Amino acid sequence: MALTQYNATGKTFDLGKLITIISPSDAPILNRIGSAGKATQVVHHWEEDELPKPIDNAHVEGETFNVENPGETTIKDNVCQIFHKGFGVTDTNLAVKRYNMSNKLAYEMQKAMKVLALDQERAIIRSSKKVLGNSATARRMAGLPYYISTNVFKNNGTARPLTYELLNDALERVYECGGDPDVIVASPRNKRVLSLLLPLSTERSQKAESKKMIATIDVFEGDFGTQRVITDRWLPNSDVYVLSTQYLGMVPLRPFGKKELPKTKDATEQVIVGEITMEVRAEKASARITDLDGVLPTAP
Repeated sequence: MALTQYNATGKTFDLGKLITIISPSDAPILNRIGSAGKATQVVHHWEEDELPKPIDNAHVEGETFNVENPGETTIKDNVCQIFHKGFGVTDTNLAVKRYNMSNKLAYEMQKAMKVLALDQERAIIRSSKKVLGNSATARRMAGLPYYISTNVFKNNGTARPLTYELLNDALERVYECGGDPDVIVASPRNKRVLSLLLPLSTERSQKAESKKMIATIDVFEGDFGTQRVITDRWLPNSDVYVLSTQYLGMVPLRPFGKKELPKTKDATEQVIVGEITMEVRAEKASARITDLDGVLPTAP
C-alpha cells in the first residue's frame, strides 16, 4: 500500500501569504484636511478677520471722505497634544524566521502609525475642550465640537430624527456665513439615513441590463453646491457635520517620528511620538447638527 499524506512526517505548514487585520483603520477627516503649517509653541495661535456686510454705497460729488476704524483681527488658539504609541519585541522574536514578515518590529511600527491616526481622528470629532495641562495633567487639543459654535443645530438634549430640512438648514446657514461646504460627515447609521432621505440627489433605480439596485448617496448636489458625503466610523450617531475643509488643518509642533528606547533588557523597544494640534479657521464656515437619534426613516 502506498504511503498517504495522513501519516507523512516532515510536512511544511500551509499558511496564507497575507496577515489580515479586521479592525477599522480609516481616519477620513484627518486624511482629508491635511497639514496647515507648523506650530512653534505648545499653544498655537492663528488670526481671523471678517468683511463687513455690504451696504448701499453711493456718494455725491465733492463730499468729504468718511474713514472708519477697521477694527482688529481676532486671535484664536489651540493646544498641542502629545500622541505616542510604544511597542517592543524580544530579540529572540526578531531572530526567528516568519512566514509573512521579514521584520516584526517594522510590522508593529506600521500598526502603531495606524493607531495614532485613529487617535487623532477621535480627538478631531470628540474633543470638546482645550486642556493646557501641567506636570501631572496631559495637554489636550480641542476638536470640532469645541470650535463650531455659530452654526450648531441642537434640540436641548432631546434626540430627534435627521431630516432633509435639517441638513438643508445647516447648508443654508453655512452659505449665508460665507462658507463653501464641501463635505458632509456622517456615522455609518446616519449615512444610511441620508441615503434614504435624499432620493433626488443620487441614483435610486433598477438597472435592467445589470440587475443592480443603486440606493446610496456619495455626492449631494443641492441648493448650496455640491458636497461629498463621507462615512466616519468614529462619529457618534448623535452628530452630523457640514464642513468647509479648506479652513481646517493639522499643525505639528513635533512631526511624528520613531524613537529608539534605551536598551535595558533582551528586547528592542521603540515608540512613535508626535505633538500636534488642530486649526479650525472661520468656524462659521462649518456646521454641526446634534441631538440626533440615528433612527432609520421609512424607505420611499
